[in-house]
Amino acid sequence: MKDEEGFYYPHNLDFRGRAYPMHPYLNHLGSDLCRGMLEFAEGRPLGMSGLCWLKIHLANLYAGGVDKLSYNGRITFIENHLEDIFDSADRPLEGKRWWLRAEDPFQCLAACINLAEALRSTSPETTISHLPVHQVTEKSFIYINVLPNCSKTISLFVECGIKVCIDIDLPLVLSYLSNLEKILYYCAEVLFWKSVIAPWNI
Repeated sequence: MKDEEGFYYPHNLDFRGRAYPMHPYLNHLGSDLCRGMLEFAEGRPLGMSGLCWLKIHLANLYAGGVDKLSYNGRITFIENHLEDIFDSADRPLEGKRWWLRAEDPFQCLAACINLAEALRSTSPETTISHLPVHQVTEKSFIYINVLPNCSKTISLFVECGIKVCIDIDLPLVLSYLSNLEKILYYCAEVLFWKSVIAPWNI
């Protein structure tokens, strides 16, 4: 596979709309070693915000309490350890091995190599990065997908950064919705109660 330009993972979707790769061993949801070896086939320029997120990502991978700091605190932590990061990228086995202290060492090493490459560039923001940068999202695909496909009325009931309306005259509200919107509402309501209120039933 090392000679391939790229490859694809077929995925399954569960009832919440979450995607899981069908290959059980080497995938982006696997162990630290698996995640540390994988990168996107098509890279993108980091940009100013991407460079900051790469530093935050590296701090999250190092963990040990660093991942609980504010974003600025995490960026400062990384900037205070640039010598260790460069050493990890250049001499991962012979050097200080700072990356081995991380909670996710192989992903940390991959991020060290990517960040070192960017910072040594004459234009870090234009450095092409292939590294997956993790960001936490609390809402499922189905919640997000409902919003652009239905009216403002139904979007009020989708727990997607908007307050869930509990004290409402449900029959009155549903009388204004089309059949499709009613189905979407009930699906969103069931998913909300299963995934947020009663996670042990998932």
